[in-house]
Amino acid sequence: MSRSEIWCRAAAPDDLTAITGLLRGAYPDSQAADLTPQLPSFTVAVADEQIAGYGKLRHFTGLPGVPDGHYLGGVVVGPQWRRRGIGTSLTTHRIQAAWVAGADTVYYFANSRNEASIAMHLGFGFRELQRPFAFPGVTFTGGEGVLFGLTHPLPDQPRISFDQT
Repeated sequence: MSRSEIWCRAAAPDDLTAITGLLRGAYPDSQAADLTPQLPSFTVAVADEQIAGYGKLRHFTGLPGVPDGHYLGGVVVGPQWRRRGIGTSLTTHRIQAAWVAGADTVYYFANSRNEASIAMHLGFGFRELQRPFAFPGVTFTGGEGVLFGLTHPLPDQPRISFDQT
């Protein structure tokens, strides 16, 4: 499958069944309740007219020890769709959405042991901001939390290309 056959968009109500299936496939012990209230935070990747993966972009304010701003999180790609650039496409789309929403910085945090995710985000230009990092309600099993940030490029600097074609 070529990259041009994969595209990302904001999630719609009809996508909730597929998102829930991907979530339960990735996290069988998940006790996730109805995801409807979280729908505006989801971006989906579509491949062959199927939801191949999803990611979240959420705006947090007022959390102790956590910078206010837009956070990337929760990427899940179905096993049959992995290694096809879907995680990268979802990340590109969510960064663009944060810029459109007026973010100066996009944040991302990870377990220090999640080397693949960290490497991908570093490739986008994210830089480590804080280690260890704690986020309310998140446990970094076997490692420690690390906060990364990507600052919006200034108008006179080259911008990240978001062309999906």
